Amino acid sequence: MNEKYLKLRTELTPINTQIGIIVQFSQQLELGIKYAIALLAETNSFDESDSKFDEEYDAFSKFTLGRLVGKLKECMENSDHAVSVLEDAVKKRNYIIHELFSDNAEALATPEGRKEVLEYIAEARIILFDANMAIHSIIPKLMKLNGLDPEKAHTDTYDAIR
Repeated sequence: MNEKYLKLRTELTPINTQIGIIVQFSQQLELGIKYAIALLAETNSFDESDSKFDEEYDAFSKFTLGRLVGKLKECMENSDHAVSVLEDAVKKRNYIIHELFSDNAEALATPEGRKEVLEYIAEARIILFDANMAIHSIIPKLMKLNGLDPEKAHTDTYDAIR
């Protein structure tokens, strides 16, 4: 293989690693939003033995992150701040996944350009982290509205994966 190509590939590794983290945060956000939407659909009628919750959750399995945020926005009242945080996260995620490399091809060839791209990704990570925190602060409240104990659910989940 071409030595310059191998060197550039090595120099892009930190960027690729950070993009992987963005993808992970995005998937966690998608799961949280799906869960929140399903809980909102079930408010005050949740039954753990009922398959309706699973159907609600599964109905969103093919939704993009943007569509999930739109659906959540439809379901929630007085949530302008939370929705704004989620919409910002979607914009950052979409740019990184779909346009980052093509828009920054020349910049990625230089150490300074790679540094700028890494700084942009770091900013996006913070926004995606904040979005995850926003959705995960809503979930326990929705669980309680449905008669669920968030602490018990957390413990049961932890025990199941150990």
